[in-house]
Amino acid sequence: MTATTLIRALQQQRQAAEQGFDWPDVDGAWRKLHEELQELQQADNPNARAHELGDVLYSVVNIARFLEIDPDAALQQACQRFEERFAYVEARIRQSELPPDLEQMEDWWQQAKQSGQE
Repeated sequence: MTATTLIRALQQQRQAAEQGFDWPDVDGAWRKLHEELQELQQADNPNARAHELGDVLYSVVNIARFLEIDPDAALQQACQRFEERFAYVEARIRQSELPPDLEQMEDWWQQAKQSGQE
């Protein structure tokens, strides 16, 4: 997904809203997201999963629109936080004498999160 795709989804939703095709409030958008997540969980083949995942992402952009959040900026910030936290985990892995398990890596992740890698 590129910024262009996020922006395209946001623009489509704004245009639809201008024509009155919109939820009256964010609650409808939240219900739609939960519906789409359930459909994704129930999808039973790669094509259906890709279709439903697209609907989930589209629904998330719609919630961002209601909350007046730039979805592209929010995703960029999430990527930055991930990079910083994972760099902390990688540094701990290099310092470790034994290969860490997932539980240990999760502990390091939480340390990074608590130490301001947010």
